[in-house]
Amino acid sequence: TTTTTTTTTVPDLIQGWTLGELNESCDEACARFAATCNVGPLNNGNFESSDLAHHNYVLGLMNGAFGAPLTCGSPQGNSGAYTPSVEPSTGNKCRYHYSGFTASCVSKSTTYRRFCCCSTASGDCPVSAE
Repeated sequence: TTTTTTTTTVPDLIQGWTLGELNESCDEACARFAATCNVGPLNNGNFESSDLAHHNYVLGLMNGAFGAPLTCGSPQGNSGAYTPSVEPSTGNKCRYHYSGFTASCVSKSTTYRRFCCCSTASGDCPVSAE
């Protein structure tokens, strides 16, 4: 009897953040790291603004781990629970959520890649350098 073991290498979390794949929830993205989604940073009030500084800060943290540098091309408000997110097929349009709407760890989108916080450690998943 022969036993074969396959090992898959997954990029490390970047200060608690990862970028979900298309049609992948944050629960699924975090599971790749044996981690649990933390919805708190996803519902940070800074992601309720068309000022994309916080989106670009988080994308900047993840650059390098996910290939070519990513920045937000333009803002798009949304009431979907899959925000904050970025849409690669439209020049990286970034979705922010309208005030009063909240993100969830289970939502997914076939066109947007979710920003996912996979850590509950203090100081992880920052949304700015401050």
